[in-house]
Amino acid sequence: MAETKKQISPTDVTFRLFELITDMTFEEQLAMLEELEKKQTRRTRRHKRRETSLTVYYATHDRAYRDTIQNISPTGVFIETREPFDVGQEILLNFTPSRNADPIKVRGKVVRLTDDGIGVKFVRQVAKDRSK
Repeated sequence: MAETKKQISPTDVTFRLFELITDMTFEEQLAMLEELEKKQTRRTRRHKRRETSLTVYYATHDRAYRDTIQNISPTGVFIETREPFDVGQEILLNFTPSRNADPIKVRGKVVRLTDDGIGVKFVRQVAKDRSK
């Protein structure tokens, strides 16, 4: 784009974007939409996410799972899974954030579904076993 940002009007930008998008295949449009939504989500998050690869054990009321946490923040995790879940579904998670750390047990709620997994918001930490 040879024109500078100051020389092009917002209307011209919108028109040019519309032109470019309508020339794309449907698959290209979907890919662009996913990328833009990821960027929008990153801007709206209150806490920065840290990429990771932690094993997580988690359970619903009727089944237990073992998968991998892809990213983590103080308020939640993204778990890579192909298992079917519902938004709002509560799960109990158990993972160890580092080699020398104590395991973390926390209740969570599924807040996002993608083809790659589930976004889980922490609800509250599970009380530690005081019988030890």
